[in-house]
Amino acid sequence: PQFWQRLEEMLQFDKRRTLLVDDTEKVLFAAQSHGLGFLLFVARPSSRQRVQYSCNFPSIVYFKELLPQ
Repeated sequence: PQFWQRLEEMLQFDKRRTLLVDDTEKVLFAAQSHGLGFLLFVARPSSRQRVQYSCNFPSIVYFKELLPQ
């Protein structure tokens, strides 16, 4: 909990408008508890791993999925 508060103070971001993309659900749950507005799970953080979607967060396989076409 202190991590998120200190990060917010240091970077001066608006947590309600912040997007965090991570491959660890524990990190996403912590960010959710702090009130970050948008959370995405990376379902395939390495090309050597198989795709594994989250049951708890929206998931992406490739970052290019976030870009307009």
